[in-house]
Amino acid sequence: MKRNRSVLAFAALLVLGAFSSVSAQERSEKAWWGSYYMPGNLSASVFAGGSSYPSVGIYPQAEIFLFKAHLWGLFPMDIAAAGIGSLQAGFGDPGYASAGAGAMATFHFGFRGTGLETFEGYLDRADYFFGLGLGYDAASDEAYRSGLQFISNSGIRYFLDDQLALSLAWQYWGGSNFTLGATWKIGPKEEIDETRRPMAALKENLALTQFQALYLSQLAYGGYAFDDSGFKDGSSVVWKTVSVDGTDGKGKKTEWTVERALLKTLADGSKWWKFRFESDGDILVYEFLAGKDGMLAKLRHRASPDAKVEEITPDAEAWGGNLTAWNEEGWKPFEKGSETVKVAAGSFTTSALKLQDKDSATSYSWWVSKDVPGYLVKMSLKDADSSVEGELVAIRANARTELGSF
Repeated sequence: MKRNRSVLAFAALLVLGAFSSVSAQERSEKAWWGSYYMPGNLSASVFAGGSSYPSVGIYPQAEIFLFKAHLWGLFPMDIAAAGIGSLQAGFGDPGYASAGAGAMATFHFGFRGTGLETFEGYLDRADYFFGLGLGYDAASDEAYRSGLQFISNSGIRYFLDDQLALSLAWQYWGGSNFTLGATWKIGPKEEIDETRRPMAALKENLALTQFQALYLSQLAYGGYAFDDSGFKDGSSVVWKTVSVDGTDGKGKKTEWTVERALLKTLADGSKWWKFRFESDGDILVYEFLAGKDGMLAKLRHRASPDAKVEEITPDAEAWGGNLTAWNEEGWKPFEKGSETVKVAAGSFTTSALKLQDKDSATSYSWWVSKDVPGYLVKMSLKDADSSVEGELVAIRANARTELGSF
């Protein structure tokens, strides 16, 4: 009975929340978080299961959905009236057989629109429900089970499509049974506003921020970048970078490898690029469309080899990649002469560029060559607390899309 009192208290709280909420009929705009139900929907369900008594039970149920609320303007709750039947048999000592019928108020809570992709969209299809009511039972062997009694159920319903759902539920009718169920729903689901999905928007913002951080940290240390001269369709460069805490070379060391590739130049001058980041076995793949003006028009990404590809159309103003890119004319004031530099990709005759930031005691060094796509052969950044060293590992041809971007 303690569980039943808790359920009743929870139901009372929800009812109070419903009265303080805005009903579906009164809403002037679509919700971003909704459910698979609307007022007027009908559903037919059947549950079957048992307990360790041992006992078995079959519970047919029909619902008509009467009311939709968004608790405190946020959480969707659907309220329905349900008729439910019960056929039970117990095989313990003593045994029993019973049949009954009852009525319940059922409460449903959906998760459509939350966009929690940690669950790969599965949460959007889930519905938590519980029901409270009274049932009348006719028992053949156990008199205490006969007559009018409190009944309830609760569980998770998972929609395979807009009509068919499977359930895992707990049923209380003179005793407790755990059941599996199936539901067929008739009627439309709630329309939600995809543009207002905050979880999805948050995820997109995080993905865009992560991409910008990785991309710009690799190509624009200190805010200095080099233009894309030398890249042809299919060409790519691979870089290895090592970051070390401290200045004695004994601090924590972090290594990562990136590949930057020009995949395709479109007729309007926009370009599809690939940026592949790898560190400690983790691989992140990004492919993005940059307009002729260099602004980010589209970003596609995959968080792991087994993850699905996500696509983002970002706000151009939010993109920090439109840096003023250096070319030969721009870097002349920092050129300190010519040096031959040997890296994993080969030996190159380079122009050595040096820059000392007096305010932050940070020094930058770049070695650039016109023979390399994107110019950069080697770089070094050092400050009072750490150092970063990067070098060209390979120049490749025939780069292809990994994400099916075009």
